[in-house]
Amino acid sequence: HDLEQDLAGHVPQLKIDRPVLRISVTADCLSTWWFPATQKSTADLGLRFSITVADQDIARAKMETGEVCACLSSSAKALPAAKTVHVRTMTYRMYASPSFYAKYFEGNTLHNAVKKAPAVIFGKEDGLHSKYLALHDIKGDFPFHEAPDATGIAQAVFAGIGYGMLTDEQIELVDSGRTLIDISPQHHVPENLYWHYWRNGSALLRQFSESLGVQDCS
Repeated sequence: HDLEQDLAGHVPQLKIDRPVLRISVTADCLSTWWFPATQKSTADLGLRFSITVADQDIARAKMETGEVCACLSSSAKALPAAKTVHVRTMTYRMYASPSFYAKYFEGNTLHNAVKKAPAVIFGKEDGLHSKYLALHDIKGDFPFHEAPDATGIAQAVFAGIGYGMLTDEQIELVDSGRTLIDISPQHHVPENLYWHYWRNGSALLRQFSESLGVQDCS
């Protein structure tokens, strides 16, 4: 597929319509900064994307099996024959609606609250919530709803269905009035994001990847 795209650049008679890059991107990035940040390079290179949503090792596994040619992941470890560039750092904080906060957290310790308050997480592979609780020395199981969509998680938090981790970018987009309550303002989880792509991939993949990266890690 990558070879076909390169040939199209040198042999116009092939008439291959806009090349497609099969990539994996995290849900939080798709719902916030991904498309504005990649709009120029996408247009300049004449690309189309086939995007799957996955995170961390799951995304890297999709690269290993050939399902995607590149992925965005919080893992800095490069696969053999792949390159990794640091793209940005997203900051996650724990939010709840005023009514949810009053019901579960107000006048209560965080340790006691999280035993009863249902969280909203992306899925069982989502480790961000546990990372945050670990900052408070809280370990073990907690009740939760699963909502495999970043916008859905934000809406669930707004609706008072649960409390959850939202990025600063999400808050800027969906809570300009600052109606949500930051449960523990002194705590946050920084998540570094890395772009992984094959060293022997197409020239278009390389050019797009170089437009994303701010620091070569491999």
